[in-house]
Amino acid sequence: MAIPRTGIILKMKTRPTAEEIVERGERIYHDRLQPSVETEENVGHYIAIDVETGAYVIGGSYSDVGSRLETSRELLAKNPSALIYLGLIGYPASGAIGGSLRPNSPSTHRK
Repeated sequence: MAIPRTGIILKMKTRPTAEEIVERGERIYHDRLQPSVETEENVGHYIAIDVETGAYVIGGSYSDVGSRLETSRELLAKNPSALIYLGLIGYPASGAIGGSLRPNSPSTHRK
């Protein structure tokens, strides 16, 4: 028995690389979110951003052990297939190895 051809072509969606996720996350943060979330009370808190939808969650502070994981889990609870970029509000990186984190210029933080 022959299987009829339907002429339908399925296009598989490929997952972005880690570098693409970082690039998208940083772009969303700087272009859309930074002006509203980078306030004095949020500086030092984690932000998880779904790079496909732009949805985000602000979590605990850098000093709270487990904040990174909890912030990511909170976003995943809303969208289990989220591709997450995790940042630290007001800082150029979300962690440091063999050094210390220094915040961005305080003049960029809103009161």
